[in-house]
Amino acid sequence: MSAIYLRIFTTRKWADDLARIVARKGTVQEIIDASEFIFDNFIDVNDSTYSLVACTKNIEPVDPLSTELVRLGYHDIDTIKTADSIGAIEEWRDQKEVHVFGPDSIAPYQYVTSVLRSGNSYAGHVVMVCSNHDVTPGTLDLFKILSSACQQVVSSALFNESPTALFLRKVIDDARLTQAYLDEQSALLNLETRGWFSLEMIDYRVGEYVEQPSWIASMLQKAYPDRFVFSYEDSLLVLSFYKDKHVSRRKEDFDKLNAFCREMKCMGYTSDAFERLRDLRFALAQARIARTYKSCIDIELRPLDNIDSRRVIHFSDAFAYYCLDARDQDSDLWSFCMSHTILDDIAAAEPGHSTSDIKLLYYYLFNERKTTPTAQQLHMHRNNVLYRINSIEKKFGINLEQFSVRERLISYYRYKILTSNKFRQLLV
Repeated sequence: MSAIYLRIFTTRKWADDLARIVARKGTVQEIIDASEFIFDNFIDVNDSTYSLVACTKNIEPVDPLSTELVRLGYHDIDTIKTADSIGAIEEWRDQKEVHVFGPDSIAPYQYVTSVLRSGNSYAGHVVMVCSNHDVTPGTLDLFKILSSACQQVVSSALFNESPTALFLRKVIDDARLTQAYLDEQSALLNLETRGWFSLEMIDYRVGEYVEQPSWIASMLQKAYPDRFVFSYEDSLLVLSFYKDKHVSRRKEDFDKLNAFCREMKCMGYTSDAFERLRDLRFALAQARIARTYKSCIDIELRPLDNIDSRRVIHFSDAFAYYCLDARDQDSDLWSFCMSHTILDDIAAAEPGHSTSDIKLLYYYLFNERKTTPTAQQLHMHRNNVLYRINSIEKKFGINLEQFSVRERLISYYRYKILTSNKFRQLLV
């Protein structure tokens, strides 16, 4: 009887110790440390990115999966894909109570697992590998106490975000920030305030990882180690900085993002390039506009730009719909979109030909890209027209094969002709 009383006393003291750790907002590792002697099996806790949060310090893993987790600090992407291919990831994420897996070809021992959640989102797992002791009803009851303590710590923990993410959110939310404040805070965070920026918005809600935004964020950070990845409301944002316009690099980044979204089964939306960090809110508005008109873009571009293979939509694709849809026009955003267009860039970089690039591109577009009538009207040789047009496309990163690009350029021409006498003179 003394052994039974000792076991009951030990278990009660252990449960009290866990309660104290939770009450003072301790860590998951403290909970595992306090529980190691109770279970005498290897236990680990991973987060929603499949990275190691805590594990037993005196009991080493004996199975390949746990060994990899401890050795790398996270589960390798190939391991995740393999587990996902057989439905294991979805099964783990969807479990409601403590569950026992294995043994099987993948799990050589019995695994006792419990899911952790933060609000309605998947936050991770507590996993015990039962290599030293078999699973009994009593073991499951004790494991429920352990997982409950871990869940309380996860639920009460504040989300530890970087100062950079908090600052960038403030730039988006507060248009009244002074330039002096922006410069001061940016200097402290080692951020540029002027140059060439672009913003990508990742909509993870359409894919398989709707409950795991932190998993997508971790993969984004690995794919773009020199970018700022942060969450904002219902999306993940990627802020890129270039010291100059880097047209070719932005094209490479677009293709890379498209491949990423295809692999992660999510959607991406990108803004125009912009020159001031304080205009981040306008860039986000452009990305959201691209998302707003996605269904229209799908219909319009399907026979023209092979939209089925694209997982990223640029603001250019939505530009015409934005211009035509007067239901929600923001005058400040409209001004931002029209104040620095590709036509302004072309005009500023005019090489000094007898026929300007602005005029050449205008005639070429309105002649529906027919070289002969363009050459005749401008008194140029047909081959010279083709050479100059190819040079404009390469220098400014535009692809006139895309219908949306041509449509946006024509809209710009019409707007500039309507609003600027100086611009009209360039076309005479």
